[in-house]
Amino acid sequence: MPSEVSTVSGDQSAEELRRELNEAREQQAATAEILRAISGSPMDLHRVFADMAASAARLCNTHDASILQVRGDFLHLVAHHGPIPVAGTLPLTRGFLTARVVLDYLHKGQGIPAGAKPAPFRGNGKRPRGRNAICHLVAISMNRAGLPIALFTTNQWVTGETLYCARDTIRLLDRFAIDHVQPCLATNRRITAMLVLFRPQIEGLLLHRTRAG
Repeated sequence: MPSEVSTVSGDQSAEELRRELNEAREQQAATAEILRAISGSPMDLHRVFADMAASAARLCNTHDASILQVRGDFLHLVAHHGPIPVAGTLPLTRGFLTARVVLDYLHKGQGIPAGAKPAPFRGNGKRPRGRNAICHLVAISMNRAGLPIALFTTNQWVTGETLYCARDTIRLLDRFAIDHVQPCLATNRRITAMLVLFRPQIEGLLLHRTRAG
């Protein structure tokens, strides 16, 4: 597994770099533990899940961790590590926090919502289609330390993108998630979290763009 490499900038202290390095090493150690469990007991899923739960608890510096599996309309406990008692089955409804998080995750990445239609294309030539039909949700400006400093929207006569009205673009926010490892899992998750954290501001920008025409 390749080592994590950090680039020193004027906004980063030696302590911050040490913390990043330690976090990267902890993540690699946790991954190695899980891979050893899988290779050592490829047919014993219960043991593999138990090792994963224990590793997750250590990585997150918590006393308790659970792994649940979606089966129909319920979440079933497949592994647990820690002293806190947990139920073996949980209804997959928004009345439970854990289930609500799972439902929100399952709802993401399902493409364009039903009924959403692109706004009239104002660019030159034909409207982009297929894999080229990109829709920008928002742009995030960051400083050298990687901290967000500004949000702004884009316009189709500049980007040539497929534009949706504010109402439909806001619906797309519910389906946005970058959950793949490359090029950096931590960065992908951070960007996904930013769209949740700054949701009110993003909605305001999109509504203003639609009103401005």
